[in-house]
Amino acid sequence: MIGALHQFSPSLAYGDAISIHLLGIREVLRRVMHSDIYYENVDPRMVDEGFYYWDYDAKGAASDAAILYHHSIGSPVADYLFRRNEKLVINYHDLTPPEYFEPYDALTAELLEQGRWQLEAFADRTRIAWADSEFAREDLAKAGYKNTAAIPILLDFDRLNRAADEATTKWMRETATDGPTILFVGRICPNKCQEDLIKLVRVYSELFEKKARVLLVGTVPHRTERYADALKTFAEELGVADQVTFTGSVQLAALRAYYRESDVFVSMSEHEGFNVPVVEAMHLGLPVIAYGAAAVPETVGSGGVILGRKDLVDFAVAVNRLTTDADARAAVVEAGHERVKAFAPERVGEKLLQTITAHL
Repeated sequence: MIGALHQFSPSLAYGDAISIHLLGIREVLRRVMHSDIYYENVDPRMVDEGFYYWDYDAKGAASDAAILYHHSIGSPVADYLFRRNEKLVINYHDLTPPEYFEPYDALTAELLEQGRWQLEAFADRTRIAWADSEFAREDLAKAGYKNTAAIPILLDFDRLNRAADEATTKWMRETATDGPTILFVGRICPNKCQEDLIKLVRVYSELFEKKARVLLVGTVPHRTERYADALKTFAEELGVADQVTFTGSVQLAALRAYYRESDVFVSMSEHEGFNVPVVEAMHLGLPVIAYGAAAVPETVGSGGVILGRKDLVDFAVAVNRLTTDADARAAVVEAGHERVKAFAPERVGEKLLQTITAHL
């Protein structure tokens, strides 16, 4: 039996899905053993939640300690762990195809390529590797892993159930148009295809003669600023710049307001290893429409509307249906609430703990 399982991650950010997942796993593990978090990069607001990975020998290394590595991009952390001898398990969070980033961010594209090599290098020495979805688990099998599983990300629904920011709520209501408010939550990144959401508000407004708007809620990583600038230029060229809002990084209370005051959540993303925001939307009663790519259909299940092709007219019609037909909207909202039960934190946490202890 091991006495400790320490988590290692390339980064620990504030409010992002993987970081919340790490904190949740730590809570689960600490019920039965010692567990800390080690990182390379950290948001200043999260620095007290763990330690820098190069301090591991001084802080946590022990003969009865094992390591859980969260793999999502190439990192010196992986190189560091590869040289160590502890028992190892991996939680794979999917690698975005680098070609999405090549036109905008050569460094991230290179790190994603490196991440693929590092994933393959760990295959023979990993006790168990699990991915956030069956879609992502297939990567593990292709990389040579023998013991694999698919376990959803550990979510924190309680953080969504608290009060919404009053100022954001007021702004949402005062600036509402005669058309629907479409919400998308996620980093401004090329694989998420925010340009298709910009096209959607133009198509919707032309088809239904109502002024739709889209809220793009999420941070702009400094490495994808060129992509963000291209999106803003594109919105201007389409004549819908006043119908597109880039919020940047937001506080949690403001995020709750965006979810609660929007009319529909739409995802046009082409590559997701899980997609936490669609689950958050379903949990909060916001109907989901999504392009059926990568792990998105698996995550949404029967809890939302999945469209198998990127036909903007089809998306516009679906948005209109769910914002004008009360019965259709209620049915999708109810289905979303039912689907979210599969991601109950206590259920996922128990499965994670069973999987880990069975292989260590």
